[in-house]
Amino acid sequence: MLLLFKLALRNLTRNRTRTILNLTMVIGAFASIVLFVGFSNYMLWSIEHGITKGQIGHIQVATRAIWERNSLKDKQQAYIADFDEIQKKIAALPAVEVVSGRANAQVLLSNGDKTVGGIALGFDPRVDENVEKALRIQEGQGFSKTNDFEVLVGGGLQTNLQLKVGQTLSVVSQTLAGSMSSLDLEVRGVVKSGFSDIDNSTVYIPLAAAQKLLDTNRIEKLSILLKSSDTLASTLDSVKQIIQPEPQLIAKDWKESTLLFQQLVEFYKVQNGVVKIILSVLVFFGILNTVGMSVYERIGEIGTMRALGDQQSEVLSLILFEGILLGLVGALIGIPVSYGMAFIFSALDIRLVLPGTSLPILIQITPFVQDYFEAGMAVIATCFVSSVWPARKALRMSIVDALRANS
Repeated sequence: MLLLFKLALRNLTRNRTRTILNLTMVIGAFASIVLFVGFSNYMLWSIEHGITKGQIGHIQVATRAIWERNSLKDKQQAYIADFDEIQKKIAALPAVEVVSGRANAQVLLSNGDKTVGGIALGFDPRVDENVEKALRIQEGQGFSKTNDFEVLVGGGLQTNLQLKVGQTLSVVSQTLAGSMSSLDLEVRGVVKSGFSDIDNSTVYIPLAAAQKLLDTNRIEKLSILLKSSDTLASTLDSVKQIIQPEPQLIAKDWKESTLLFQQLVEFYKVQNGVVKIILSVLVFFGILNTVGMSVYERIGEIGTMRALGDQQSEVLSLILFEGILLGLVGALIGIPVSYGMAFIFSALDIRLVLPGTSLPILIQITPFVQDYFEAGMAVIATCFVSSVWPARKALRMSIVDALRANS
């Protein structure tokens, strides 16, 4: 093996210009894969952070009727009653940061002159401060936490209704019993979540105000925020054990209840796979051409090796090992190159407004160790495969014809 390595290394350094060009191509493909996947990782992390911190938490507990969206005659039965004891037990789990009640309502919002439909997201700002922290306040300020009759308005709704901070917003909803209820809430601030659809349709109100609108002291869901997403699986099992005496309650992690994130994960998988294939094909044809030239120049040498008794498999192994060595060296050099490029891109403070977003997103490249490994395997495999065809073509020649190349 050591002799094979020495011969392969000597053959690669024989034409340094060609080897440098090949390495540049391999390193470029390696770095491109790492950077592209690293950007996808950051996008998914940003979405995960926004969903868990600013919207639904890592785990949600609700009744089967809520999860299945069953239309019950008595809607009160779909909401969780006597949740204080369950909330205390879940809050005592070491991995849990916050447990808070949630209650959402379909509402009509009126400024006195114009009325539009929307969603009121009710949470307890005294307990769960992370929802406000995840929002970008454009005007005004957050909840005072001493007044339950306040509202934070999405930026799109604020523009549509021409609202000002301090103005009164009338909120009309249907109670769980089916009658109508309304509240006059003070516009405390204008916020942006980062998603246009949410900002165009959502207002944020204290849980007490949501319960008053729905005319209930129950909650729709328990939202559980963890200190670290790494403990999600174990904490979910613990939560399921806590609610086991209540068969109507079901706990789900945030991925199960977020179709958008699942779709994005699948999209990025396909997108990253296509990018890897395209780059691998480009490297394949580039290496195929240069390795083919290298093998053609050494036909006489290969004929001499065969004449001296080397088997076809030994010569084939030498040429293939050159391809593997080329990919391996390119991957090893590509690691610090791609790491440096990721650091530079992340430090440039480039911001991008994506379709469907209301705030610019900071471009960050966050590749994982697994991404470097997969990129390395991709370029090594490509270099190996691109060496097969020239090697087999050279070995098909007879020893006599190969020796004539020396004359």
